[in-house]
Amino acid sequence: MAGLLLTDEELQDLTLTEIEKYLQSNKRSLKEFKSMPYPSNFIPDFFGNRLIYEEKNYDPIVQKEIFEELFRSLTG
Repeated sequence: MAGLLLTDEELQDLTLTEIEKYLQSNKRSLKEFKSMPYPSNFIPDFFGNRLIYEEKNYDPIVQKEIFEELFRSLTG
């Protein structure tokens, strides 16, 4: 996805989720590897939800400019 913005933690959790999926297809799990982190419970629900990706993928500077322009156009 072009322009997708993810934090380091989100990227790590998505990567761990993908690894976990491959391991589970071989009847294994990241939980077997004590030195490896495990993806948070939030990420499996989040993974693949395009609407959430799109909602988080915005430029705050552009949004602020749009807001300020629209706010100035309000009438008293």
